[in-house]
Amino acid sequence: MLSENELQRINEFGINNMNLLEEEQKCGCFFCGKIFNSSEITECVEDEGGDTAVCPFCKIDSVIGESCGYEITDELLKEMHEYWF
Repeated sequence: MLSENELQRINEFGINNMNLLEEEQKCGCFFCGKIFNSSEITECVEDEGGDTAVCPFCKIDSVIGESCGYEITDELLKEMHEYWF
C-alpha cells in the first residue's frame, strides 16, 4: 500500500503530462482502470502548464505513465482510484 505522499506525487504525473508521454510507454487510467500504450492516446485537454492526456477509453484526464517512476499495474490504478475518486 502506498503512502498518501506517494499517491499525491504520482498524481502530479497525471497533470500536464503529454510531453512525458511522447516517449512510448505503458500507461493506465486511474479512473476506469484500463492499461494501454501511450501511442493509443489521441486526445488531451489544454491546461495552464501544458496539455494533459485523456484516456482513450473513458475520456477522463486521469492518465499516468511509467514515467511516474512506478510500474503501471491494476493494483496501482486501484489505489489511485480509491484515493482520488
